[in-house]
Amino acid sequence: MIAMPARTSIRRPPAHQFAAAPGAAMSWKPSADLCGSGGARTSPKRRGGSAQSCVSATFSDPLDVMAGETGSTGNARLRVCGPRQTGARSSHFRLVLRESVEQSMPRRHPAAMRYDLAVFDFDGTLADTTDWFFGCLNEIADKYEFRKTTDGERQVLRRLASREIIKQLGVPMWRMPAIARHMRRRASANVESFRLFPGIDAQLALLHESGMRIAVVSSNAESNVRAVLGPTLSTQMSLLSCGSSMFGKAAKLRGAMKKVGVTRERTIYVGDEARDIEAAHQAGIASAAVTWGYAHHEALDREQPTLMLNSVSALRKLLD
Repeated sequence: MIAMPARTSIRRPPAHQFAAAPGAAMSWKPSADLCGSGGARTSPKRRGGSAQSCVSATFSDPLDVMAGETGSTGNARLRVCGPRQTGARSSHFRLVLRESVEQSMPRRHPAAMRYDLAVFDFDGTLADTTDWFFGCLNEIADKYEFRKTTDGERQVLRRLASREIIKQLGVPMWRMPAIARHMRRRASANVESFRLFPGIDAQLALLHESGMRIAVVSSNAESNVRAVLGPTLSTQMSLLSCGSSMFGKAAKLRGAMKKVGVTRERTIYVGDEARDIEAAHQAGIASAAVTWGYAHHEALDREQPTLMLNSVSALRKLLD
């Protein structure tokens, strides 16, 4: 039941006017669908552990519009309230509207979700590039004059920390930037052969639809990352921060949190190498080590990650 004052009309907002907003469960943009005069403004708020987006508008009869929390079903509750008296006549009314918004905004995971932002390494974490990397390693060793390796030696190297691998191969640190640039060029030439690990696309979609922000921080080139992710996953990413130096990911992670607007306590970095976990420690954030990439779980264990993920399907643990 809706009690309406004279000369005021409200029409039901279409679903496309509901949209996800950073730091808010949802936002609603009032327009001609909420008829009256004046403008409107939105501002995100938090109440307790839940996110809210408040919208207020000025009309001939002043209104306060509040878009309340969305539940796990994706249903939004919109409440429109007016003052009890305007002049000699009452303009008090209340409208409660429930609108399904699942087609226009991601579903919010319950407030117990530990992280708001999950940042992913790319090579060896999202994309299966291990065989390609080891296949061209000896060619790169010839070009930049460091020690070649056999298949057996590479399995031993996987158990070592990143800096120890460089030491064992005899790679001068001053050559690392040139080697990284060369690797990005090689990757660009072979990007069509790269694939995501099976199930990665579904897990990223799950995180995104649950309300978690997802991003990539990688040493690879952004063009390569976008090509392998594809247009849909690339669009779902809040940020792609690429081209980092081998040991420069901590700065990229700090920059990612600042750009996305998420605190260190609500951020986790997911990677497959010891240097990824080291970067997370340096940035002051949680880390998740995955065991399907370059490094052996022994090397990852020594870095003491927050989580150890042994299968792609385990990525859903980021929502716990």
